[in-house]
Amino acid sequence: MFVDRATISVKAGDGGNGCVSFYRAKYLPNGGPDGGSGGAGGDIWFIVDNNLRTLSDFRYKRKYSAENGSDGAKANQTGASGQSLEIRVPPGTMIRGEDGVLLADLNRVGQRFLAARGGRGGRGNRTYATATRQAPGFAQPGEKGTRLNLKLELKLLADVGLVGLPNAGKSTLLSVISAARPKIADYPFTTLTPQLGIVTVGQTAFVVADIPGLIENASVGAGLGHDFLRHIERTRLLVHLLDVSDMTDGSPEDNFDLINRELERYDVNLSMRPQLVALTKIDLAEPTAVAETILNLTERGYEVFPICAPTLTGVAALVERMAGLLAEIEVDLAAALARDRVVIDSSGVTIGRSTAGQGRPGQIHRLTTLPEGSVAADFEIEVNGDEYEITGSWIEELLARINFRDTDSFRFFQRQIKQHGVVAALEAAGIKPGNTVSAGDLLFDYYPDDDSRDE
Repeated sequence: MFVDRATISVKAGDGGNGCVSFYRAKYLPNGGPDGGSGGAGGDIWFIVDNNLRTLSDFRYKRKYSAENGSDGAKANQTGASGQSLEIRVPPGTMIRGEDGVLLADLNRVGQRFLAARGGRGGRGNRTYATATRQAPGFAQPGEKGTRLNLKLELKLLADVGLVGLPNAGKSTLLSVISAARPKIADYPFTTLTPQLGIVTVGQTAFVVADIPGLIENASVGAGLGHDFLRHIERTRLLVHLLDVSDMTDGSPEDNFDLINRELERYDVNLSMRPQLVALTKIDLAEPTAVAETILNLTERGYEVFPICAPTLTGVAALVERMAGLLAEIEVDLAAALARDRVVIDSSGVTIGRSTAGQGRPGQIHRLTTLPEGSVAADFEIEVNGDEYEITGSWIEELLARINFRDTDSFRFFQRQIKQHGVVAALEAAGIKPGNTVSAGDLLFDYYPDDDSRDE
């Protein structure tokens, strides 16, 4: 069963409690505190698994919990940490909070997302011993793990989307160009859920999605329009199928315009997506009608391919053009451009503005590797004019460990941001000497090398 929405609750493990204990041995009645600290609770991780295609697993299980940390014990024994829980999801899964805010967009195989962090273990009484408090009779309880209610939404990751009215021949085409076996019948709405197939052309392979038939007002939800249209959003190319054998519901050109209007109403970007047009069932159509439709759509700037899927007529030419056009289309990075930010993920790939002022405004600059000796870290740099803000969990953890009143500590901070690629990311974003950089409550001016100055 194809399931593309799910609501689940996750609970990270609680930290173990610290132990109150005192060492006791023969001839040593006052051996001092020896209570160990509790273990940390397990985390909740989401991991992209390329073997999964739907969210059907979450239809039957909705609550997920990581293991709690063990309590500390006497003899300075630290409790065992709880086992983290890994939840596997298909590529294209979006994770949102209860309020609908997007927390993660998981679209790369092997990508990981920490959804809920386990609680820290409580400190044992040994850690509270001081010169003036030599026998502390208390310990710290473990922290509670994070509990969240999450909404999962799947948007299929496909290179090509087959769109058209019901019974236009989308499923038949998918069945002859790939190993997919969708349900095929001679009536509308045979396909009720999106179907995927892998198409191979020479050394090139790409994924084609058969989107269930769209109808008028699909953009406002008619005929499950929203459920179907969102699966087209991530395709790079659309193949629009038009049935030229049946004129009862209007001419092929009218049907073509109807579907494109619905695409534009749902998302204006979809109407600008590259399109190929396939005229289906030409063996049942009047040759003059086919020729007229080809002429009309060609004059409007579309590439048109008359095909008959059952006999494979014209299919090879269509598939070869799909592969060729995909090779010409660059990956859409419109979201990154709109935010005008530089992002470095754990793979070390940087996406952001062009360096210096020579590139066009908003041009994308990619660093395929971090500078030699750098260590990858997850953080983001947001650009606002001449101001650059570093955000992310890694920088927050680093700031918490730094004493900026101490010169050596601040120099350690400078070394860390250089070793983890922050300086390289700032330069990729076009920073100039004297520009302001902020991170948390820290504010400083940027100067290359070791000339940074704290304000």
